[in-house]
Amino acid sequence: MKKEMISAILRQNRTAFALGALAFVFLVLLIVRIPKTGELERDLESERMALRRMQQNIAQGADLHAQLDLLNEQVAQIDDRLMERREVAVNYDYFYRMEEAAGVRIQNIQQQAQAAGASVTLPRIELYDVIGYSVTAQGGFEDIVDFIQKLVTGRHFVRIQSLNLGSAGQAAPGGHLNAQIELNVLGRKP
Repeated sequence: MKKEMISAILRQNRTAFALGALAFVFLVLLIVRIPKTGELERDLESERMALRRMQQNIAQGADLHAQLDLLNEQVAQIDDRLMERREVAVNYDYFYRMEEAAGVRIQNIQQQAQAAGASVTLPRIELYDVIGYSVTAQGGFEDIVDFIQKLVTGRHFVRIQSLNLGSAGQAAPGGHLNAQIELNVLGRKP
């Protein structure tokens, strides 16, 4: 009798029973899945971050060919400004042109075997050579400052390592000074 009564109740309330059974199944699944929820949320966040990185890479890579062309053009401009260690006469001529433009007189110029300040630890430059020069120039204070400015802002990459100013002596007219300049110029790797 009990079985018949239960089956009659079930036939009359099929929808309610089906929904109750479905709710029970969902409740069991929820209880089983709750410990994994935190792990799944962390996974979801890491996937979102990976998606953002991919979207940024795609956006930045859209004009990659134009950027590469610009970079190659700028590298070519840098290469044009590098000195060649072996072209000593051409390099000296550069300094003599600066001498003429600034109104000083170069007393002595020497290309050094190693960069000026080599006893001091310098940053290691793998792609370029550093060419050291020792220049002694004579002229008025403003002319020497102009000479240094022309060197530093000129065609080549020049870094002044040291500058010593002193009196040119009584033989020099108009209070001229002697400037002893130790400098480095960026050059092509031999």
